[in-house]
Amino acid sequence: MCGRRRGVKKELKRKAYTAEQFGKIFGKDGAWTRRQVHDGKLKAIRGWGEMMIPSSETNRVMESAANNLRSVEKEDSIV
Repeated sequence: MCGRRRGVKKELKRKAYTAEQFGKIFGKDGAWTRRQVHDGKLKAIRGWGEMMIPSSETNRVMESAANNLRSVEKEDSIV
């Protein structure tokens, strides 16, 4: 059985996403992801047939969104 126990699946952390997968995470489509790459807002891995977005970009975009949300909440509390 190649060293794996029956019924046990090893979870592998995804290293990169296709444009469609990345867009789906943010409720968008693959075209949105490709536009973000084209505009220089996302880094992409190219050259093996399909553009891939590193998982580090997912984390960076989510952190940026969280910072923006905190900024908006802070402005709302001042008013």
